[in-house]
Amino acid sequence: MSYEIVSFVDGLTNEEWLDLRSMGIGGSDTAAIFNESAFTSAYSLWAEKSGRVERTFTGNQATEWGHLLEEIVAQKFATDYEAAVVKWPVMLRSKAHPFMLANLDFLIVQADENFPAGEITEWRGQHLPPNAVLSILEIKTTGIVGRGGGAYWQDDAVPRGYELQGLHYSAVTGIESVVFAALVAGEGLVVRGRVYSDEERYNCVQREADFWKHVKEGIAPDSDGMPSTLETISKMYPTHKEGVTVEADDFLIDTYTQYVKTKAELKEVESRANELRAKLEIAIGEGEAMTYNGETLFTFKATKDSETFDAKAFEKEHPDLYSAYLKTRKGYRVMRLKEGK
Repeated sequence: MSYEIVSFVDGLTNEEWLDLRSMGIGGSDTAAIFNESAFTSAYSLWAEKSGRVERTFTGNQATEWGHLLEEIVAQKFATDYEAAVVKWPVMLRSKAHPFMLANLDFLIVQADENFPAGEITEWRGQHLPPNAVLSILEIKTTGIVGRGGGAYWQDDAVPRGYELQGLHYSAVTGIESVVFAALVAGEGLVVRGRVYSDEERYNCVQREADFWKHVKEGIAPDSDGMPSTLETISKMYPTHKEGVTVEADDFLIDTYTQYVKTKAELKEVESRANELRAKLEIAIGEGEAMTYNGETLFTFKATKDSETFDAKAFEKEHPDLYSAYLKTRKGYRVMRLKEGK
């Protein structure tokens, strides 16, 4: 067996679960390492895993609902597909690459009297269930909270982040097949399957090994322009040190020059976009929508009136009460380019 059990995970608090995950790389980290996450960059993940920034995300309504509905969706899958589904609540660790962790939602096994088709059976063994394992089963929900991403499941597709998560689990366990069962708002149960090749698993291991080497050696991966990267940098360097000046080398001068040039180009593009918008606003006038050949191009409606608190007037009329409710807002760093440089 190419992996071992680190711990059973049922009964752990959320904080204990997050601590367990911090020991290495989990399936939900893989998309960031491949630079294909919409939420977290490789740089941000590196900073968190290396302890340079505190862990901030501990869950939200979407993850909470996903957890609550997980077993319900799995049971629906088992019923609809007459599948023998097994819950094995463990954290696995690769023996060859101990930084690679895997917590599988469920397994699909060959059915028999101990693991009946159409049901979920819990397995508490130290090894895989004795029945032949047919596939890993990953449960997803989308659109339960917020707008969701049902479009990403169309045409037999699996959202790329989930696809990479499945690849990671396949690399840890050696199980080639992963089935994704997703409860998609407005559509119901959507099921997709993926079979990962040896080449894909090898590439995954190499990418994650390289990333983990960066974590252990304290060498940051290349930065990018994702919002999470800029947020992470702000957390790492929240303020300046008075009187400290950094002398740029030739590489940084080139970076600075490219930044100034790109900012100027962006300003020019924004100006052009505003000019085009003005023409459209004049054309639509008081209309609420513009169409072409019967198709709506855009709408231009006024929002409802709203009320706002007049802080300046309140301060003037009730200065003592205003002062009593003041609180300090933490400052942040601002990059100001010097004109003509």
